[in-house]
Amino acid sequence: MRSLAKRFERDKDLLMRYNEVIQSQIKQGVVERAVEDKKETLKHYLPHHPILTPTKSITKIRVVYDASVKSKKGAQSLNESVLADIEKAFLQVGIQEQDRDVTRFLWFKDVDDVRVSEYDVYRLCRVPTPVSLSIGDNIYVGNVMLGATSVEQAYKINVESKEIFQKACMNLREWMSNSTEFLNLLPTAERSEGCVVKAFGIVWNCTDDLLQIQGVTLSDEDVSPTKREVLKVIGKIFDPLGLVTPVLFYGEVFIQELWKEGLTWDVPLPETLHKRWNSVLKKLKLISQLKVPCFIGHGIWHTVIYLRAEYQDNFKVNLIFSKLRLVSIDTENNKKLKKEITLLHLELLVVTIGVRAANFVTRELKIPSLKRTIWTDSTGVLYWLRTGKPLSLFVDNCVKEIQRQGDLFYYVPSGENPADFPTQGLTVPEIEQSRLWWSGPEWLMSSRDSWPKWQPPQPVLQDVEAETKTGMVLYECSNVVTHGKQDEKLSVYGLDETKYSTLRKLLRVICYCLKFVKKRLWDVLSESRREIIGKTYVLLAEIFNSLSDGQFICANDIKLAMLLWIYCIQQNRFHDVLSAIEENKSHCLKQQLGLKIDDLGILRCYGRFLNTTLTESAKHPKLLLLEENTLLAY
Repeated sequence: MRSLAKRFERDKDLLMRYNEVIQSQIKQGVVERAVEDKKETLKHYLPHHPILTPTKSITKIRVVYDASVKSKKGAQSLNESVLADIEKAFLQVGIQEQDRDVTRFLWFKDVDDVRVSEYDVYRLCRVPTPVSLSIGDNIYVGNVMLGATSVEQAYKINVESKEIFQKACMNLREWMSNSTEFLNLLPTAERSEGCVVKAFGIVWNCTDDLLQIQGVTLSDEDVSPTKREVLKVIGKIFDPLGLVTPVLFYGEVFIQELWKEGLTWDVPLPETLHKRWNSVLKKLKLISQLKVPCFIGHGIWHTVIYLRAEYQDNFKVNLIFSKLRLVSIDTENNKKLKKEITLLHLELLVVTIGVRAANFVTRELKIPSLKRTIWTDSTGVLYWLRTGKPLSLFVDNCVKEIQRQGDLFYYVPSGENPADFPTQGLTVPEIEQSRLWWSGPEWLMSSRDSWPKWQPPQPVLQDVEAETKTGMVLYECSNVVTHGKQDEKLSVYGLDETKYSTLRKLLRVICYCLKFVKKRLWDVLSESRREIIGKTYVLLAEIFNSLSDGQFICANDIKLAMLLWIYCIQQNRFHDVLSAIEENKSHCLKQQLGLKIDDLGILRCYGRFLNTTLTESAKHPKLLLLEENTLLAY
């Protein structure tokens, strides 16, 4: 409320209009004053703020009650807890009397002086628009986006959808379409005024059937150039499909430069950076001039997705999605990481991001039997995808994720690769005239049989082979294990395994101890504190984050307890081996068994099972000691 009061202090007119909306909702019974009583009901307060939409013909200002806010990590938001979801969208959906206290919010008693005003407590009686409740894949908050292949089908959808919403006392209004014939079938009162509207944040001209990305406005050019204002201006450019990624490249790189300079938020930019910002602004300003037809280098990661449709030996290819990321800058926190990541690693990450983006687009398109083909100009990545040799942990995990969907992978020369455009940066006129960007290489317009068969050049084996591993030979070494006991014995919460008749009983006791510690200590810690502890005690953090809630024990809880107990046994019996590995010193067991410490601190054997098709746990078994008085005997 303090931040809201500061905003209203700067704009008294906004305060008055906002208050009118609140008072109107009170009169209409959408909102009521909350009365304190002795009933023990769940209470939750919703933050709220105004949204201005001057382009709307009716609702130019609305109150957004943010029901997506979570009180803490792992907790459910109100949106996730309530199951249900377009005249002033969902004001007809009532809330049960006993549930209204979870929709409380605060408002000023005296709107004439919000700085010192006390607060009144209100609660919602009906669900307002911004509490987004989903009833279909084509609905988002108060907007419905539907498609049809003919005017007859469109009109049928119009009638059926209105009937469905009428049953819930809702009215679908402000219809827009790229078909004049369809609009003429509707009453004038149901049509939207004008031909330009925002469709999910992107401007749509339904008459010309063109999309437009909003660029920099004249008011943005007059702002004082500070890092805060630069981020604010670039953040206004909403391009969810990545249609103007090569142009946004200039803004993204400039932001990274500001972070490298170490400038604070509100310090004016130096003269050199000020001139560069003016140059970037000129390029971003032209984005709004770009009209898109509607259709269904080192340091930069970029992927581009095209949809290729075939009908009677005719092909149509259109850009439908792209994704751009920049490599993290050289700060003190990531210098060590940057030394470990090579150019080949970045190329592998690009392909991984491409597969993830393809998975996202595939889910959203919902096209059955969609064939996917992925091209890359990285010969090293193609080598890793096709080799049968064991790879390093990082490369192996990426390769497994990439190959999981069964896509086809091919080599494409850099000159034919449109994903290289954002690494160079393009102006709006250049991207507007680029057929390669909007439709991909020309050979995509022909059948698969006629596609070029490029043979990737031989990769630099020195860099590629550095990520492969050779299997180690295991030896019989029962005589080298020391059976002596240490003076200080590490155990789980002081438990003595000799006092339990079965392993199952021991593990269940450990589970109850873990659940107690999780509830009383771990769950009350802040997110930042958990991250700090997790960096030092990786295994405990993983256990507490994966442990089930409630008093009952599940199979996964038993596995976590077993993992913790194995960790304690290894710390007691193989302390010298662990020290040798951490200090990079030689040890007989380390060489003979190929011992390594995994990400959770567990000692594992990396030997001749590497080339098998066994599970990861079976390939790299945990090292244990068979001893008379030890319960875990393997």
